[in-house]
Amino acid sequence: MKAKRNRKRFLVYILSLAMLPGIFPAAAFSPAPTWGTIPADLTAHELVARMGTGWNLGNTFDVHANPGSRLEGEILDIETLWLGGRANQTTQTLIQTIRRAGFDTLRIPVTWSKVADPDNGWQIRADWMERVKQVIDWAMEEDMFVILNAHHENSALDLQTGDASLSSHASNVFVSNIWRQIAETFRDYDERLIFEGLNEPRHEGGQNEWWGATQEVRDNLNFLNQAFVDAVRATGGNNMHRILLVPPVAAGATPNGMRDFLVPEDPLNSVNKIIWSIHTYSPFNWAHEGRGGYEGPSEIIQNLETIKQNAERLGIPVILGEWGSIGASVGTDPDQDLRDTQRPQHAEDYVREARNRGMVAIVWDNGGFAGTGHTFGLIRRNHPHEISDLHQAVIDGIMLGAGIDVSQPATGGDTDSEDNPGAGNGADNREAPVDEGGAGNEEGSSAGDGDDTDDGGGLGAWLWVLLIGGGAALVIIFIAVKNKKTLKL
Repeated sequence: MKAKRNRKRFLVYILSLAMLPGIFPAAAFSPAPTWGTIPADLTAHELVARMGTGWNLGNTFDVHANPGSRLEGEILDIETLWLGGRANQTTQTLIQTIRRAGFDTLRIPVTWSKVADPDNGWQIRADWMERVKQVIDWAMEEDMFVILNAHHENSALDLQTGDASLSSHASNVFVSNIWRQIAETFRDYDERLIFEGLNEPRHEGGQNEWWGATQEVRDNLNFLNQAFVDAVRATGGNNMHRILLVPPVAAGATPNGMRDFLVPEDPLNSVNKIIWSIHTYSPFNWAHEGRGGYEGPSEIIQNLETIKQNAERLGIPVILGEWGSIGASVGTDPDQDLRDTQRPQHAEDYVREARNRGMVAIVWDNGGFAGTGHTFGLIRRNHPHEISDLHQAVIDGIMLGAGIDVSQPATGGDTDSEDNPGAGNGADNREAPVDEGGAGNEEGSSAGDGDDTDDGGGLGAWLWVLLIGGGAALVIIFIAVKNKKTLKL
């Protein structure tokens, strides 16, 4: 009798499994997304030519407390520490707004050391990695290129002493361990995901910190760029042929920094897979410091031409990972009205001159709008992700510089557009989508998902229904035959 009751309970359990797809949302049973194989013969120049213009998710995942300190607590609280709280967390509709504004490339600065354990091989918190992955997946759903980097990591580096080519050197240990974990997580992603080894690496407070530093710092950075490439390639899969982004000292366009930069060796590839990461806020006093007036693109042209000549010498393309102009006019004779009228023209000039030289420009947006500090904000992080008339004018300037006609409603397209390969995708429209999840939802990182699946759950979900239901039926038939009796539940 007891065996009979246990058999009946087991069959009820099996039948319940067969019914699960009908009880729970079908999307829960959808398989993980599949990615294409990165072609071995895809060159860095070819990929850069497919990219249009980009936007930085600044002051978000790159937040930190004191340099070198670890941050504890909820992931969303860490993510929004510099942005004013969870109402400004990154949501899917923010990514959609960025895409629909015309940007086809998203750069995601991330500080990993603050959520990693240096005493355990720099092991990264799993929930932090998962949250970064969620945002990358949202961008991939919008058919964007994504640049993922290691940002604000100078406190974990020791560029000024020792030999960083040694695997035991503290800097080498950090770079190798951090990038091994990142590369393993995103091994199967296609060529739209680009890894950037280090952001503005330098000896903070050291000699010529922003101006090429010392020979020892320059040499050690070359070693770390190599360690980054080696760590990524060693994880296999698509990472064997992934396009990688590496900087000179401080990512600066300084004479000695560019002169002594070495392109990392990449023996697994017969074509170049390396891009040069350069940052230039030009003209510096006006764009970065908010002083004076914009007097035209002559300094932009001079700087970009120097970068281009050095890049051609090295045989690698360039991504300008940060540029922009702050919103506030400061100094002895501030003129805010003049600045507001000049920023759109500066944006158009900068992107046009970059594009004319085959470079991708990614504007810096740190979410800052108020005060006289570094107010590089363009798109509001909180729902409904408003873009003011002034900031829309700057974005329009960017798109005009990229060769996109902003007078016409933007339309989505393929990233490999033959009509305008340098301008990228364009956009669906310039209206912010409805954030059904709510940017201020404190229940977790799923906030802002909106309605991103169809009602039927897709073909993948129904395959799960057939597999589970069919499997349950086979088990029932097997037990019935084995016991030679009709099942009565």
